[in-house]
Amino acid sequence: MNPKSALQEFQLIGELSVLPGGSKKTFRAGDVVLKHVAETSLENNHSQELIQWIGDFSERVVQEGFRIPRALKTAEGKWITEDGWTAWTFLEGRHAAREDIPVCIEGIIALHKGLKGIAKHALMDDNRTPWGKADRWCWGEKPDHVQPELKEYIDTLYEMRKPVRGLGSEDQLIHGDLNQENILIAEGCPPAFLDFSPFWRTPEFALAIFANFIGPRRGDGSVLKHFARIRAFDQMLVRAGIRMLLVMSVMDDLEDWETCSEREAAQIIIDYISSKPSE
Repeated sequence: MNPKSALQEFQLIGELSVLPGGSKKTFRAGDVVLKHVAETSLENNHSQELIQWIGDFSERVVQEGFRIPRALKTAEGKWITEDGWTAWTFLEGRHAAREDIPVCIEGIIALHKGLKGIAKHALMDDNRTPWGKADRWCWGEKPDHVQPELKEYIDTLYEMRKPVRGLGSEDQLIHGDLNQENILIAEGCPPAFLDFSPFWRTPEFALAIFANFIGPRRGDGSVLKHFARIRAFDQMLVRAGIRMLLVMSVMDDLEDWETCSEREAAQIIIDYISSKPSE
């Protein structure tokens, strides 16, 4: 897994430097970013096949009100090397922060308008990763087993979950990992969205995923007021909260549960929904 070999395959010239952030090393060579795609990099067990589909439509999406990296092909015309390297155009910007929420909301809306015409990839229905399972469960039936530490929070959120009419018929391709490190803000430019994680849901759910990352998961419920105009936002947020807890349940990642951000986020969402008038 040598990034220098990818330089040759993508016919790139220049020194490699490591970009900050991210769970895995990403390299920059001039105006190109090299990323290694492993089996579950896109929160899907078919990531290496799906990245080729993403690379293809990245060339065709009209970028109005948002920016996304465009994929580059190897000298042999491939989107990914044999050992899993991909190349993307470099985008300027800093990670999104609390003060950027309004412009991020507009950018997320624009992004999903741009993605609306893209047909669903068949492999998206075979997502067996913790994220794929949690995504199905948060919209469907509660799983038979959850970790005991999470049960009270998950049960409460499922009790708060209500049917949402109309939105299901508008499901489309969404970015399912809209955390602040995947959003770049640059002066004079619309927001940029990185590390596309493909899921098939309503765009309002993508907005709720972002809201959970930028607010409750950082211990701040006050920012949720920015999302008041989003259709069915409260119910989308409930599902986003369930989704993250179930990811943790499947992964059994609970060593620091008493102090972790997910526990606080779940409580913030519960308190936020409880404060609303009952329907």
